[in-house]
Amino acid sequence: MKKILLAAVIFLFCSGSNLFAQKTKKPERFFDPKEMSEVGVYYYPEHWDESQWKRDFIKMKQMGFNFVHFAEFAWAQLEPSEGVYDFAWLDRAVALAEGQELKVIMCTSTATPPVWLLRKHPDIAIQQENGIRLDHGARQHPSPSSTFYREYSLKMIEKLAQHYGNDKRIMGWQLDNEPHVAFDYGEVAQQRFRGWLKDRYQTIDALNKAWGTAFWSQVYSDFSQINIPQLSVMFMNSHQILDYKRFATDEVASSLMNKPAQFVRILFRSSGSPVIIFRLMKTDMCARAMNWIFILIPDIWCMVKTMVSDVKAIVLVRWNVLRWQTISSVPLTGCTV
Repeated sequence: MKKILLAAVIFLFCSGSNLFAQKTKKPERFFDPKEMSEVGVYYYPEHWDESQWKRDFIKMKQMGFNFVHFAEFAWAQLEPSEGVYDFAWLDRAVALAEGQELKVIMCTSTATPPVWLLRKHPDIAIQQENGIRLDHGARQHPSPSSTFYREYSLKMIEKLAQHYGNDKRIMGWQLDNEPHVAFDYGEVAQQRFRGWLKDRYQTIDALNKAWGTAFWSQVYSDFSQINIPQLSVMFMNSHQILDYKRFATDEVASSLMNKPAQFVRILFRSSGSPVIIFRLMKTDMCARAMNWIFILIPDIWCMVKTMVSDVKAIVLVRWNVLRWQTISSVPLTGCTV
């Protein structure tokens, strides 16, 4: 039976690989042949005096760029106070970009919550192993385990979708910024970790057996006794650490992947065929977090098909394609940079 299952898995893998290879040889099936390879630039209009914006867009056009990213870290400008949204400045930036025939990828700003949100809900920030909770002034400091933050961040996404979802100048959407695995020791993460372990092992006896807790008197009698392992402590149970890292990657995956599903539904209510763009911090653990939805191509992560037929395409380009390398790799046809 095992041999039959193994043969079936190998057959499906080879068939899928061959099918994808055929599709990559004909990228025009997914992309306009005239737009097979486009190059864009990140621009933060909120950083600059508005009198400089037009000059900068003219330079972008002269340098051969095709599109520009907006609002990646602009949550504080888009929602200056709770429930109060300001898109006027961003509308002006989009209009100026259009004047230079630059298309726009709109970003969701969820990597940088505004200070009023963090002060009102400080527990949305990651708590480190030493007890210090990350504070305002950085980026990527919200915890993927924060149930409240998961829900509230979707409000910003929905407002953006309602405002720009039917705007033909918007060629695509970027969700979050360089998703990465975060280790949170806060109470919510603690409870979610215990729940994750219970789902994985079902019984405490099964966990004890898998973790080898008979060694050094580590035996547990209830899931509530288990804490997130202290990675700085020598000789912590290696199986416990491995499971915690699995949990942390699954938290990133569920946090990130819930957003596109809801985001697509939101966009469908107000637009036609969006292109959704993701950026991924490429690490081994992120590979685990994303391996069920993304296709790994040498030097590029690129998903070119989605189960939702109305969506034109989903494209993910590895975050460091053109940065942090001695020799830059060349994107495959059909991918943006």
